[in-house]
Amino acid sequence: MKVQELAPSLVALNKLVKTLNDNIYGNKASAQLYIKAFKPGSFGIDLLLDTSILEQVKDLLTCNTTSAFINAHEIIQIMLELFVLKRWLAGRKPDLIEEKIDKDDEHKVKIIIKEEKLVVDHRTYNLYFHHPEIRDDLNSVASPLASAGVDKMQLSSTRSEFVLSRNDYQSFIADPENKDFSENILQNVALLLKSPYFEKDKKWKVLMGDQSIFVSIEDVAFMNQVLSGDETFATGDALVADIVMTQSIENNKIVTSYKVIKVIEHKNAPRQLSMPL
Repeated sequence: MKVQELAPSLVALNKLVKTLNDNIYGNKASAQLYIKAFKPGSFGIDLLLDTSILEQVKDLLTCNTTSAFINAHEIIQIMLELFVLKRWLAGRKPDLIEEKIDKDDEHKVKIIIKEEKLVVDHRTYNLYFHHPEIRDDLNSVASPLASAGVDKMQLSSTRSEFVLSRNDYQSFIADPENKDFSENILQNVALLLKSPYFEKDKKWKVLMGDQSIFVSIEDVAFMNQVLSGDETFATGDALVADIVMTQSIENNKIVTSYKVIKVIEHKNAPRQLSMPL
């Protein structure tokens, strides 16, 4: 295989691992990929999770080496699940999304298309649908399948395996036909709450600067706190959040929609104190 055909795939794979690490663990750890050839025509890819950026002595005392291996495994499993999800979607749009918590108290998302169902980790769902650059990276990793002589791509861990054949490549890289023409992630945006809702699937009315907009809250952990009553609101409260702004064309008009994908902070409004006289 020509170097120029394989190199973009490896670069995209490294970028994908880094994106997953940053979204799941932030600056608590850093993942790096190292390549080693173990037989002609194939490559073994080692994932090394480097936790040296933390307090090293504290790490040793608390056995954080074990945690590092667990974290690395999580990144690998979510990465493999992203590939499985993209292959299963095959360019289709979900008909229904259901969130659930399984018997092990893990957040899962059930995706339904007609009679087909796929259950994935909620982080896999959020990363795939809210980070378009991840979908591009998945396509780039699989790009060698477009080259003559490459019949399949295989990614595996000790527990699971993903195989993509040349025959499935075109459906794997397909995107759903939609009218969305622009999607941007706005980070650390201040939103003044006007009408919060204490039930799922209801859009909240907020002020973003001087603009009054409706947003859907898709931060699962935050909404669970709202539904359980752990998060309470009063007039003048604000959220600092990351938002996905999508623009589409409907009836020859540009329509803008907003989704909160991560709530960074809930700022309570200043409370007035009363003093008895």
